[in-house]
Amino acid sequence: MRTDYEEHLETCTHCRARQRLHRAIDVALIGFTTLSVLAFILALAVIHRFQPLHSWEITMHLSHASVVLTMQAIAIAGLLLSLLAWLLVAVATPAPIYITGMALEQARVLQNRIPDELKMRRTGT
Repeated sequence: MRTDYEEHLETCTHCRARQRLHRAIDVALIGFTTLSVLAFILALAVIHRFQPLHSWEITMHLSHASVVLTMQAIAIAGLLLSLLAWLLVAVATPAPIYITGMALEQARVLQNRIPDELKMRRTGT
């Protein structure tokens, strides 16, 4: 059945275009969730090091610990949700396999561009 499916994708331009669209969406989801994880890690680092929070506490009549802990709790919750979303996207879509396949294909293309004399020198024959 898989061979029939692959043969159909090779011959049908409509289905191939749809598959490319879905793979692009998968890769975009992996990218966005990765960026989200990095943004929340950066937010945690900034909250930990950012001293102007002290002026917010004075303005709002809050204690320093409650402001920082609340912001850190929100950032940790966002980080956990982003990690969960990344994991769900990585498991539910073939994006990692697709990206690996694209990388291998690009490596083959680059390998074919190497002049023959350099290939011969590398193999020692």
